[in-house]
Amino acid sequence: MNSLNLRNIAIDLLIIDRDLHRYLNEPHLRKANDFELYTFVQTWANTSGGFEDWGGCAITKQRTYVLVPNSYVKEEECLVFFGSRFAYHAPANEVFLKDLAEQNMAGVSNKSKYRI
Repeated sequence: MNSLNLRNIAIDLLIIDRDLHRYLNEPHLRKANDFELYTFVQTWANTSGGFEDWGGCAITKQRTYVLVPNSYVKEEECLVFFGSRFAYHAPANEVFLKDLAEQNMAGVSNKSKYRI
């Protein structure tokens, strides 16, 4: 993923939008426009990307999508997706927002660092 592929981004976002209700605390009250979207590419040590599972021994670039609830949404946490796949929930605390600003979200195996 060395170049910007708008088609793949659009497909990822359509899948995330379709499944978003599954990951919300209040799915009947919330919609995508209750969140701010951040997206960037991260580099991972193997082909499993941010899921940090067993994968091929190749450096892999994977698009990360982060949905941060707007200030008026108190019941929801941030949502992290690697590609179109949901990875985890996290509170919008200082550690999380620092990683977001640096475009370096923790992989699934290290998501507990945001639960301080």
